[in-house]
Amino acid sequence: MRRFTLVAGLVVVAGTPLAFGQPVLDGQKDALYGAPKWLQSVATSFGDNRTDLCTSVGNRVSFAINNINAAGVSGGTGAGDPLAAALVATGVEIRIPLSQLGNPTGAIRIAGFINGGGSNYLSNQVIGGFTTPRGNLGGDGSGGFTGGAAGIDFSNATQCPGQQFVSVPFSAAAVTAPALDGTLDAAFYGAALFAQNTQTGFGDSNLGQIDNANGSEIDAVYARTGTANVGDGTQAYLWVLVTGNVESNFNRLNLFIDTGAAGGQHVLTNTNPAADGLNTMSGLTFETGFAANYYMDFRCGGGPFGIYSDFAKLNPGGGGGFIGGGAAATAIIGSGSGCPPDQAVAVGSELDGLYSYVDRTNNKLYLMFTGNLKGSDFITLFFDANGNPAGDEGQDVVHGSGSLLARNVLIGIADGGAGSLNRLGFLDATNPGLTFDTGFFADYYLNAHVENTNRIANDSAVLRKNGRRENGLGSPLDFGVFVGVDIPNVNPYDGTAFCCPFPGGIQRQDGFQTDVNSHYPARESNRVLQGYLDSNAGNYPASDAIWADWLGVLPNLGNPVAPANLLPRSGLIRSAIDNGNVLGVSDTSGAGAATAVKGFEISINLSELGYNQRSRIRVAGFLNADQFILASNQVLGASTGAANLGDPRLVNFNTFAGNQYVVVASCVADFNEDGVVAVSDIFDFLAAWFGGDPRADINGGGLGVSDIFDFLGLWFSGPCIGG
Repeated sequence: MRRFTLVAGLVVVAGTPLAFGQPVLDGQKDALYGAPKWLQSVATSFGDNRTDLCTSVGNRVSFAINNINAAGVSGGTGAGDPLAAALVATGVEIRIPLSQLGNPTGAIRIAGFINGGGSNYLSNQVIGGFTTPRGNLGGDGSGGFTGGAAGIDFSNATQCPGQQFVSVPFSAAAVTAPALDGTLDAAFYGAALFAQNTQTGFGDSNLGQIDNANGSEIDAVYARTGTANVGDGTQAYLWVLVTGNVESNFNRLNLFIDTGAAGGQHVLTNTNPAADGLNTMSGLTFETGFAANYYMDFRCGGGPFGIYSDFAKLNPGGGGGFIGGGAAATAIIGSGSGCPPDQAVAVGSELDGLYSYVDRTNNKLYLMFTGNLKGSDFITLFFDANGNPAGDEGQDVVHGSGSLLARNVLIGIADGGAGSLNRLGFLDATNPGLTFDTGFFADYYLNAHVENTNRIANDSAVLRKNGRRENGLGSPLDFGVFVGVDIPNVNPYDGTAFCCPFPGGIQRQDGFQTDVNSHYPARESNRVLQGYLDSNAGNYPASDAIWADWLGVLPNLGNPVAPANLLPRSGLIRSAIDNGNVLGVSDTSGAGAATAVKGFEISINLSELGYNQRSRIRVAGFLNADQFILASNQVLGASTGAANLGDPRLVNFNTFAGNQYVVVASCVADFNEDGVVAVSDIFDFLAAWFGGDPRADINGGGLGVSDIFDFLGLWFSGPCIGG
């Protein structure tokens, strides 16, 4: 037997020190991870996170939201009542130092509208209104325009009659600044520049709460300039109040400012700064004579409730991004767009290294992906935890096998509502779907991105050979999972993300819905549903109340209550991000990947992965652009070269040399992780077992004799599954 020594919490086996414990989940690489499992070798094609590429924009831009309005225009698509709209005295209030607008000395023009959460579905609530009432502008063709926001043309007098902006006269006169609280100070602002003449197609809010609103409308616009001292010295400001509501589901109020400076955009380009939602609206055309120089975005919602804003100077010479967030009706003083190093906001995306750590005592796999994620990009990951299992899991092409279309669970908003995961799948003979290296069978999916420039968001799903499980009516029995939390918090997968739209964090499945979501991990959610079905003669819960009772949210209703072992468990997946990396690869060099120590970090319970203990756990993945239409050259495993891969559903990793995946955990029988199941693994296991090494806790029940028998059983089962 090999010698081992127990010293101060370390077991030395075959000369290798094994530390106890687990990494701190904070997006920073701990020493426990050890050597990298993989390092990048090519320069990033998605931009480098460099301090010299960012100019802080939006500093001291301040705002507040008061959603208490329950009056103003009503819901519908007909003519609104401008007199009623003019009586609304609350909404979104903004104070902008004119230094942040290039110190204009002439009239300032403001355009804006209520937009959907994806920044690609415009309402009929537009500053300036319409001389003829109309419904939502849309972007999907329903409002007369096609091509998303790119199809909207305010200069089209037939479809957008009237003038869709207001003009603010310039004055440098000294003024007494009003309180910034989302409430009209009539003596300060004077008459409205515009009062709404169109009913709202985005819902008429009737909650009467300062924070939450269940509809969105623009009732009136007030604005003026002047000189005041609000704590930053005497200087000139622009004040704007847009009365109405912003629905607390992250729908948006988008504002554009035309200062008259050269370089304004009459048609939005797709190369503007990464302020949230801005580039999604590329192609949008403003009213004749209006050319935007600056952009602001406001949204609210979540749990706890928060308000958020972005500010950007449009290119050329632009910059900007998230400037701040906080509580409603509170003056939020913008800190300027995040410039590297910033924990939340990055101006480039790269994938530098992959590190892993297996905590067998707690049955967890930790992964650290060093690098950066700017707001419009995703890290798209696929796990192979079981090789080619005998059951129904594992896909070697995202859409499955045979002639099936993309039939995984619905997650995300890509591809016209079909979901980001299905956007990667088989469409037709010329779009065959993302194809992995031969022998790689994806059985779990997870992506991450920075949402609203201040939240880490994840989507995940179990992948099955023939797509999602369904009932006989075509409704899924699997769940699509989406979770998010404000940075720098840890994403807990505990049912509370995005303020719990479903009782208990898991949407009720009644056998008819085609879109079933959860804020708990996917396999765990399916376990809870299956427990209900097994306990209730295979019948779905008949109401939200019964389902909430089962989940332990509304107990004692006389309905079946889940046994404790069937309630959903929190923390099976956890994630965090630190976008502060300014090292690693650059946009010109693939060297230096090992210097990056910050990025995206996750822990995954091995039971949630469905791990069988006999496989090597492998991960494939790449950086992916907004709406999942462009795979970068930042790919895990063997390099695919300097060029972007293009549309992911045209990518076949078999056409590239080497394997485009990384082994992050050996099977249990390969105890010393040398790639071979051999007699040396038995000796190394026994040395660890006698030394009290938690890695020798094979069955997760604490070190005991049973671990020896369990290890030997796996060892005699043969070599590891998966190359």
